[in-house]
Parts: sequence; structure tokens; C-alpha cells
Amino acid sequence: MQALLLALLAAPLQEPAASVPAQAPAPAFRHEPGRIPVGRVHLYRKANRDGSNPSQIALYLASETRLEALKWHAGEPEATLVVAEMDWETASVASFHSFGLDAHGERNLRAYLTTSPDRKRIGGKVGDVDVGCELARFPWHSYDFDLASLNVALRFLVDPVGETELQIVDFQPGPSGPVFGPKGPVVLAYEGEEERAGLPCRRYVIDGPGLEERGGSLWVARGAEVFLVAYEIALPDEPGMSSGLLEWVRNETMAADEWAGFVRTRERLGSK
Repeated sequence: MQALLLALLAAPLQEPAASVPAQAPAPAFRHEPGRIPVGRVHLYRKANRDGSNPSQIALYLASETRLEALKWHAGEPEATLVVAEMDWETASVASFHSFGLDAHGERNLRAYLTTSPDRKRIGGKVGDVDVGCELARFPWHSYDFDLASLNVALRFLVDPVGETELQIVDFQPGPSGPVFGPKGPVVLAYEGEEERAGLPCRRYVIDGPGLEERGGSLWVARGAEVFLVAYEIALPDEPGMSSGLLEWVRNETMAADEWAGFVRTRERLGSK
């Protein structure tokens, strides 16, 4: 997430372009209103697969379409908040806004990306630099965003025990700075049932050119509430990382004002 968070967003938040037919629909996903538990917070710890370079992530389901992902390192005064709007016609992100948070929780808008009304392009700015790319295939998700949009979309998989192709669109190094664009497809394929973090889960393999053929495994909770429990991926998603490990800690429920206080203080996860 940090690469996306340190390299993203600065314009008013935009609602998904739900009234325009999707250029390339996502038939493997079917949105069902009411299945997102608004106010839920998924708390995670993130690290390399050997446990080094740990950080903490809180993913807040602010509405049926809005996700807020907070990331911080214990003991460090600054954090990063990414606000994303989902477009459920394509099961993909409609817009990102990334903020740096100081020690008092004050927001500094760093970058933004937003999808065009016809869903053919996503563009925005990183600082004063224009970035963007064409959107030819859906759904797409960002590994830099810790697969947070896929996390929420997984509850809408039509066939949770089959195979699904996704596109990875992320920032990549360019000759004059980071370039945002498609990295390629990955396949999410069901492998079996397995307990992870004390929860009954479905285990998937996720790999392909979009993860540079350095993918891994992903665990998803079964039952009434479907959410990402863990992933172990060989490819790192940000500078200073050698791989990717995300581990679920617990779920909480917060009203909007409680979440705003948590974003400012970031104390609750580290104190338990």
C-alpha cells in the first residue's frame, strides 16, 4: 500500500460512474446491496513473510461504496490514509485519494486518481505530475493498496470455488518517475478449505504477470461475513519490503465519529 499511498491523489472525491454501462463488465462478480457491513473495521498486521518490517493496517467500510485504509508503523507519528470509492458495475476502484497524516491526525492530500465517466481511463496527479492510463479490462485491483478493493469484492464472487481472472493496475518505476498503469492479469483459483487465524477459510492461489509470476496464497473467511484473512505473496509491494504478508488481527465496528478519532490517535490496535 505504501507505494500507492506515497504516490497517489488531490481533488474532490468523486462518486462511481454507476449510470454509464461498463466498458468491460466483471461477470465473475455480482454486487448485492446490503451485504457490506457498513461500519466494520478489519484490523491487520503487515510484514515481510519472515515477519520483518511490520506495520499495521485498518480497513474501514465507510459505506456501500467507500473504503478507508489507514496504515502506520507503531511508534511513528505519521501515517497514511487512502480513501477509495468502488464502482460495483465493474467490481473495481472508481477513485483513490491519498493523504499523509501528521502526529495530530491532520490530513495532507498527496495525490489522487479518478475514473472517467465512460470508464475508459483513470487519471489524476501525484503532486504536480499528471498520471493515468487506459482501462481496457475489468475487474482491476491494486496490490499497492494491499488488495483492499479485492478484499471487499470477494464477498460478491459468483463462484467462490472456481477460477477468476483479475487485472493488476499499479504504480511502476518510469524513466522520469512513477507511472500508473496495468501490470497484467492474475488468476485467483480456489485450492481448498483451511483454517487460518482460527477462522474457517477458503484458500486460493493468486499469480500471473500482474504479480510478475511471484504470487502466492490468499485466505478468505467463509460464512456470513466474507473478508480477506491473510495473504502470503513473494512479490513485495513497496520499497523496503522483500515480500508480502498480511495477517488479520480482528474485526471491530465503529461509528463514523469513532473511526475519525481512531484515525487521529491510532492507539487501539497497538494497545491490545
